[in-house]
Amino acid sequence: MISTLVFRLYWSVFLIILSQVLLAALYKCQRHAHSESGSELSFYEWVAEMSEHSDMFFYWSMVMRFQSLFLVFLRSIREGNWKLNVSARMMVMKYAFIFIIEAMATDNNIVAGFAITIVYNL
Repeated sequence: MISTLVFRLYWSVFLIILSQVLLAALYKCQRHAHSESGSELSFYEWVAEMSEHSDMFFYWSMVMRFQSLFLVFLRSIREGNWKLNVSARMMVMKYAFIFIIEAMATDNNIVAGFAITIVYNL
């Protein structure tokens, strides 16, 4: 029993650190790409424009939003904030259903299985 609790604690800490590092690295890459592009648009306008023109950029922007929501969800659990927990669950489910629809459109069973697992475990 105690070893299971310790394992879950270590696993949650690992996920938090991994999510924060991934989010920070992607944000830094986006900022660097914006400065290298020489665009006169603001950073957020540039991200919106690039997301419209590049599927890969849109994908990684969605990953960043999903990671942010995951961190909010973990925070809600850690603080015991029920309103934040429900709000985070609703937003995570929205992205999970987007992944499911996209996976079904492209016959990608791995992504569909991942998204369905997320919804099931919430």
